[in-house]
Amino acid sequence: MADQELGYEALDVLRQIVENSSLAIVAVDLSGTIVLFNRGMERLTGFERIEILGKPLGFLVMDTMDIEGAWNRASSGIVGGEWETKIQVNSGRPLLVSIVWSSLRDVLGRPRGMLGILVDMTERKTLELELRQVTARAEFFNRILCRDIGTYSSKFLDSLDRMLDLGQRWTDRQRQALLVCRRQAGRMKRLIDHVEMMTLVEAGDISPLGALDVGVMASEVAAAVAESYPERVVESDVADAGEPVVVEANVLLQQVLFNVINNAVLHNPDDPAEVLVSFHAADLDEKCGWQIWIEDNGPGIPDELKEQIFNRFSSRRKSGSGVGLSVVRTLVESFGGRVWSEDRIDEDQAGGARIVVHLLRADT
Repeated sequence: MADQELGYEALDVLRQIVENSSLAIVAVDLSGTIVLFNRGMERLTGFERIEILGKPLGFLVMDTMDIEGAWNRASSGIVGGEWETKIQVNSGRPLLVSIVWSSLRDVLGRPRGMLGILVDMTERKTLELELRQVTARAEFFNRILCRDIGTYSSKFLDSLDRMLDLGQRWTDRQRQALLVCRRQAGRMKRLIDHVEMMTLVEAGDISPLGALDVGVMASEVAAAVAESYPERVVESDVADAGEPVVVEANVLLQQVLFNVINNAVLHNPDDPAEVLVSFHAADLDEKCGWQIWIEDNGPGIPDELKEQIFNRFSSRRKSGSGVGLSVVRTLVESFGGRVWSEDRIDEDQAGGARIVVHLLRADT
């Protein structure tokens, strides 16, 4: 008898918890009649429980197909689930809700009805709509940036190159001014290209991976970077690995190398700016791989910035865009690889930086 009384007390406590819960909870019996309508439901709908108890579930749920679907799932043995529907509220306006439901069964496992917890979806749907609108606007402006402004930038660069080719028509001062314009215009074009590449990678719209010889590519890129700094002394060297360095990537690996080598020169105030590219066999996720080391003789990277420099819009210089190395990480990870920074000389932070690009070795 004492155990039975304790059982009744426990059930009474559970009933009070459910009825007074801030969660919107409703229960119906096998006939579809509402037998539980707690305080959370009162707040959600504006109805009082005395108005709702004993009424059919169709009084609340406006779409009869939703009701039939729920009953079919419950009667087929499915224990619970979730669906979105509209319910009637006291204000007269339909309210979009998500209903998480479960079957109610007796001790013998026979169905006795359903219990549902309702969540107002209005705010979530509003936020989803706003997100879609913001995304659409961002894509629109991105198309303008990458297509129209990118085209104008290319034409502007071509015009500057033709002006510089005139040679003898310019004084030294005028030529230096043109070189400054050419350098700044080139940076703007690279920024636009980086934004476009990141958009393509994040959308998965990139060319498939294949086998690329990074040794040959690195030599070409290092020479291109040196040529882009005519007023600087840039000494670049690509070490011979003793065998072809073939990795899994696509043509965008060229942009990875350019960004890293260019960054090494850009952040090095000294002349000559020295850059060494070398290759080291190293497993990646228990698979054969290659590490590409790009080392410089610059001021190094502080420990607190070694990870931060790969974040979007993070730059060590006020004039930097903070996109170049972010593009590097995005591209390298799309190849299935990793990238990080470390000191060129162990425990000598000011002795230059080393960027390590770790890629899988391609089957050849």
